[in-house]
Amino acid sequence: MRCADYAASGTPDVGANAVKALEGRGAALVAKGLPAGPGGAKGQIVFTAADAVAWTKAGKKVILVREETNPEDVEGMRAAVGILTARGGMTSHAALVARGWGKPCVVGCDAIRIDEKAGTITIGDKTVKVGEYLTIDGATGEVMLGQVSTVAPTISGDFAVLMGWADKVRTLKVRTNA
Repeated sequence: MRCADYAASGTPDVGANAVKALEGRGAALVAKGLPAGPGGAKGQIVFTAADAVAWTKAGKKVILVREETNPEDVEGMRAAVGILTARGGMTSHAALVARGWGKPCVVGCDAIRIDEKAGTITIGDKTVKVGEYLTIDGATGEVMLGQVSTVAPTISGDFAVLMGWADKVRTLKVRTNA
């Protein structure tokens, strides 16, 4: 579950039933990897950390797509709204950094073929160019073409009541990433 402060980060959840609701939204499930960083992200694809930083400074939301990440990619990972890698597992660099920052991430998506020189990724019989939109669901590992509508997480029921009581008496704001 994500707390209300998570919604303020601008990284909403796609939701557990997102794929069932894709029909009629102009998006298609094209690949699946490992769910490494919960939450949903939609943005234009870029292949380098430098491009992620530059495009973000220009006001664009980007998904950083890499074979795998390394420490040189950290600034681009921070700038991107989501991260997608062709290789890696739940303890890979991309997965650990993304979870630590609360950033949506899908790793080990071996269905994607990245051609940085051509500026494309190929997923099955579909080719996607730099700047085109992808949506990733880091809770399920799903990769979708296009921009899937996302929903900000909400707190409801007994949990909302409990958190309301806590907010009335707390003197310290605690944020966690469990």
